[in-house]
Amino acid sequence: MTNSRVVSPVASRLRQAKASANPAFVFAVLAVIPFAVVGCTKRNQSQDKVANNIKPMNVVAKDGTLMLGDRRINWPCDTEVLVELFGEPSRTFVDLGTVHTWDDQGVFAHLDAPDGDQYAQIGFAIDRCDARFWPTTLFNGSITVEGESVTHDTTQQLLNKGFEEVGAILYFKQLDDLVVCVNHNTSVIDVTFSQTSRD
Repeated sequence: MTNSRVVSPVASRLRQAKASANPAFVFAVLAVIPFAVVGCTKRNQSQDKVANNIKPMNVVAKDGTLMLGDRRINWPCDTEVLVELFGEPSRTFVDLGTVHTWDDQGVFAHLDAPDGDQYAQIGFAIDRCDARFWPTTLFNGSITVEGESVTHDTTQQLLNKGFEEVGAILYFKQLDDLVVCVNHNTSVIDVTFSQTSRD
């Protein structure tokens, strides 16, 4: 799927959402869309590596809180928190913002400012994607949102039960100040977490 097919329905859906949605939620949706869909088309099977040598991490979003393992994430997330959890990023990608990638973990995070020291969004690669910042291996842990497991095989029908569809492939769920985004294109591609607003 190319970007032109993704952006148009997303933009149309956002115009509808702006009139009725919580302004903080709309801000979070607008902030996550370029990060979630830029260049995301499926790669070939040879690029489908899973981080088998890394201890699996449980990612849990519940009651507006994001837990990475036993570590609660506060927003915006200080860069040293992810460095403590995953080590130094293996790559930095600068385009629509600055993205740090942990290739061996299947994790990527978007800085809140080009030279910032805090992350506005944290993502987990569940399937292949040809975006340049995409991790070379897939996340091997588990992701649970409000008690429901989100995996590669989570269907759009299941997402429709608890998430708001925005565009053809993006599903959002607001949990207090936490926004969960699932990028789904025949299967779950990634799951990202961000804050709705800053006080």
